[in-house]
Amino acid sequence: QLPESPHAAWSLFEDSSTNLWICTQDKGVCKVTPHGTMRWWNKENGLLASATRFAFEDLERNVWVGTSGGGLLRFKPRRFQSFGPDSGLTERVVRSVAVHPDGSVLIGTYGGGLFQLGQTGSAFLLKDQANPFTPYLHSVLADRTGRTWAAGNAPPWLWISGTNGLTQIPKEQFSSSVFALFE
Repeated sequence: QLPESPHAAWSLFEDSSTNLWICTQDKGVCKVTPHGTMRWWNKENGLLASATRFAFEDLERNVWVGTSGGGLLRFKPRRFQSFGPDSGLTERVVRSVAVHPDGSVLIGTYGGGLFQLGQTGSAFLLKDQANPFTPYLHSVLADRTGRTWAAGNAPPWLWISGTNGLTQIPKEQFSSSVFALFE
């Protein structure tokens, strides 16, 4: 039972989130959530025409709606997601991010080390084994060969991760803290 009648429906479409999109002849388009909440879009609140014909969802979860006289509409979901202790990221000060070749995200923190965020959450990647502190990172980079570079201070250091494991570049090879990495 819907809270209100959609009147003359032209077509129905169920998206990947199980929302039902109702395209009407003269009332616009309505999205009905699985809980029964209805939200309408029509000429009064942003559409160029209230006559809608069909809805379709693309691979990026955008919903496209064809109208009679108002062209083609795209409803693009807005997403904002925070990553912190709930997702395994134990340090809240983030200084650098980089995309890893496997599609995950490398996160350089200031005092928490290096994390890798993938489909299943985040994993701790780097702690300076030679010192009792966790690195304060300034920059992280994934190069085109798949190596991960991480640079920090206290004292200055530079790590490279690759097929041979983790390698620390001797601090004598650079004069101060490394603040930026670029390939």
